[in-house]
Amino acid sequence: MKKSFVFGFVVFAFAIVANAAGQNFVTDLKVGSTGADVIALQEVLIKSGFRIPSIESGIASKGRFGGETRKAVQQYQTANGIPSTGFVGPLTRASLNGGAGMAVIVPSPTPGSSPSVLSPMNIMTPGASGSLALSLQSTPASGTTVDKGQKAEVARYKVQSASSDMSVSNITLDFNSRLWLYASSITVKDENGNIVAEDTSLTSNDFTEMVAGSNYRLSLQARYIVSKTSVKYFTVSVSAHANSDRAQGSISITRFEVRSKDGANVADTQTESSVRSFTYLAGTSGAVVLTANAYTPPNMRVTISTSAPADNVVLGVADFKSVGKTGKLTKLTLYMNTSNDTAANTGVRALFGDVKVKVGDKVYSADSVGSVVTFSNMNSILPADTLVPVAIMVKVNTNTNNTLDGISASSTLVGSGTTGGSSNNPVVEDSSMVTMDIQDAALLTSDITFASGISTMDAPTASLTGPITNNTSTSVSYGMKVGFTIYAGDSSLYVSKNPSVALATTSSGFADATSAGLVDVTAGPDSLAGDTSTYYVIPAGSSRRFTYNGSANGTYGSGLKTFAITGVNYGSSVSALAANTVIFYNYGQLKVAPTF
Repeated sequence: MKKSFVFGFVVFAFAIVANAAGQNFVTDLKVGSTGADVIALQEVLIKSGFRIPSIESGIASKGRFGGETRKAVQQYQTANGIPSTGFVGPLTRASLNGGAGMAVIVPSPTPGSSPSVLSPMNIMTPGASGSLALSLQSTPASGTTVDKGQKAEVARYKVQSASSDMSVSNITLDFNSRLWLYASSITVKDENGNIVAEDTSLTSNDFTEMVAGSNYRLSLQARYIVSKTSVKYFTVSVSAHANSDRAQGSISITRFEVRSKDGANVADTQTESSVRSFTYLAGTSGAVVLTANAYTPPNMRVTISTSAPADNVVLGVADFKSVGKTGKLTKLTLYMNTSNDTAANTGVRALFGDVKVKVGDKVYSADSVGSVVTFSNMNSILPADTLVPVAIMVKVNTNTNNTLDGISASSTLVGSGTTGGSSNNPVVEDSSMVTMDIQDAALLTSDITFASGISTMDAPTASLTGPITNNTSTSVSYGMKVGFTIYAGDSSLYVSKNPSVALATTSSGFADATSAGLVDVTAGPDSLAGDTSTYYVIPAGSSRRFTYNGSANGTYGSGLKTFAITGVNYGSSVSALAANTVIFYNYGQLKVAPTF
């Protein structure tokens, strides 16, 4: 199927920076140039907000065109629609001398497209005083691995404005080691994927050595507005060199600084000094990295049959990556867990007739079924530096006399071992048949519960009918709506029309938690044979969409307001409408970021 993409375009006109020094630039300038023209160029750049850290800090004197000056020139050129070469030629000189400004056409980010660097935006709170608050978030946690040739998120910061729009002009990061030896680029994005700041070609010239051997400072030009009383999340990502002779090592961000100005043009500097570390994994050592795959099923219920086995039920998916060289997966061990395993292996064997793993187009059955499951005759290629999904699947036995109803199961993959180790899990060999190093990992799949005639749910939605605004009264209510689909299995299900009976909910951050709730429900189709004034019916083998409406009180304050359905109560007969509960694991909470 051919896909069509539509791009929107926004035109921004940039004002030309006035040449405060009155200098008329007539000579081309480049790295290595010296003299009065370079001094004038550096003064104009710094005054215009394009930073040259070594000069601003006093470490270096003006007058020499070096790597930092080249970077500032590139940023100036980008902002003024000039090819970003770092060379001061006729176009750049004309702009510096006050020539006609150039319009820059920037693609507006659209779903599925790569976001563009945010262009300058106007502060909508002129004259207002304000500031930013900055804090390091718990995820991604320290220890994130950045593999050779790969890009990974290594730190996230919460940025919150107070009583004015704040124009962010610069982001500074301190590292405990020479980042440019490990990474080729660094990017800071907001939670919507928009680029706040970046450097796509890191070199030693981009860093200032604050303390020899232990503190290296990188300054990034930024153009971003944090709107009044809003919360944004800045995520730092680094891309490791595809080819490097560096050994594995730990790198830390020891300081994160955001410079901005408020509506009164007053500068604000916020610094977060909490340390966030990440690990560079060298490719030359030949290692295997195990991570959870995004398509691993959530905690959920699966309908099984009273007349036949249910085959190829997916418990979880893991990604295997052979870093630096091609590997061959030859052996794998899993640990199976079931809620009915009162004695070793008995529960697993009663529930499963087979445990399998699928790697690419190859499917392998376990040597035997039990609490420890081994696959010893595997032969799957893991291409170098490529994520290879490995699915864990089971064959669920026939649910004779409903003996398997309500039993849950999960699996655990423990990755461990060193190069050449005899007890590695999984076992991956390189082309020389040397066992490769396995990065330590413990991947636990979701709990999958099996039963006949029990519902499953999907397609959850949640929304507010209006934003929570600035108020101090607990009596201000805001409408909210949640919805989901229920599927019935071998027998019909019954759901109460009373939300307080049908649903288990939780909420936080609202003025009064008891006033955040759902008051009425509709179901589609509008009516079915068997519906009454007190309950809805979901006939066996069919599905029904439910939409619940309610309200919540919102007041001024920081943080997220959340409301979530945690379980749906149902009955297998009309006399027990709340006798059973399906835990709504796969429901995304309704999270409300107040707009004050």
